[in-house]
Amino acid sequence: MKQRIKNIRKNTHLMAITSLMACAVLTGTLAKPAHAACSSPTALAGTLEWFSGTTEFKYCDGTNWLSMAGGTVTWVQSGSNIYYNTGNVAIGTTNSQGLKLAVNGGLRLADSGTACNATYKGVMRYSAAKNIEFCNGTSWKALAGPTIETCSVQEYTTPGSHSYTVLPGCEDLAIETYGAGGGGGYSTYGGGGGGSSRVQDESNTIIALGGGGGGGAGDSSAQGGGGGGGYGKKIVTLSAGDNLLVVVGEGGESGCGTNGGTGGNPDGGTFGNNSNGGNSTYGGGGGGDGGGYRGGASTYGGGGGGGDGVNNDGSTTDYGGAGGADAQYLCGTSTYGGPCGGEKSGGGGGSGIGDLVLRGLNGNSFQGGPAANNGPGQGATDSSSCARGGNGKVVIRPF
Repeated sequence: MKQRIKNIRKNTHLMAITSLMACAVLTGTLAKPAHAACSSPTALAGTLEWFSGTTEFKYCDGTNWLSMAGGTVTWVQSGSNIYYNTGNVAIGTTNSQGLKLAVNGGLRLADSGTACNATYKGVMRYSAAKNIEFCNGTSWKALAGPTIETCSVQEYTTPGSHSYTVLPGCEDLAIETYGAGGGGGYSTYGGGGGGSSRVQDESNTIIALGGGGGGGAGDSSAQGGGGGGGYGKKIVTLSAGDNLLVVVGEGGESGCGTNGGTGGNPDGGTFGNNSNGGNSTYGGGGGGDGGGYRGGASTYGGGGGGGDGVNNDGSTTDYGGAGGADAQYLCGTSTYGGPCGGEKSGGGGGSGIGDLVLRGLNGNSFQGGPAANNGPGQGATDSSSCARGGNGKVVIRPF
């Protein structure tokens, strides 16, 4: 019993000593002055703190609060989003090729102003026209929208004016134009030249044109057939919404009754009635009346055939075929089209404007000339009163 009391007193004494030592240590620690290393907020060196104003972590280096990010901070964080608007991003490659995002593996994105070329084949973008598009190496194509059925071939065969609107996704076009055939001479009366076929853009620039064939001459013994229409083809890349003017030429009229034939439309020259044939710009020149009257002139259509007994050198054209003449006299002239055919009486073949230009064949004293590229603008046969050469044609083919 005495021993137990003795042990209790001993343990109590040890606990008291331990408590006093702990208090002494704690008192010594608290007694030291608390020197703050950083301010705003106050913290010791090594403290990590989140700064909501700049949305970043900073640490205290013993004097100042420093950002956890080293070097230049390129990405900007806003909430749960990060942004980079000072350049382009490349993933898995060191070359972004100037694209907004280039991922080694096939994904490449461009902004709406990037031009499409072979370097960017396969790149996608959201266009200013609000379409998702891809670059095919030449032009931008819409991923959604017109199908190949929508981008269908348009063929115009009715003489006169038409319109064509370029559809989204159908901007690459092959445009083919076929000129009309010239009228043949009948008895002593000259045939009218064939009208030209053309396509113009909104600035009235001719994209492609097929010139008209020249009219055959009147000759009491050897009338001439009309010249075949010319051909012009152009490959173009236009913009969706562009509007094109499409004009199909009309065949020139053969010498008719007791007059020359009228020039094929558009706005073909008037027939000669005790007069020369009328002039035209895009249509054919009118055929001259018999007894010394020449055919009319044109710029793009065929020249009118002359009546018998006259030089037809006043009948001129640039892209159409030359007008024929009485075999004893001078033919009409053409800058790019064919000269008179046969024994001078046949109309010349038309020429054209485009990347590819083919000339129709000349008429002669037996028949009209075939059109270029198997077109419909065959020249009218001689000695067929009031007959017309074949009309022209325009084909617009998206690809």
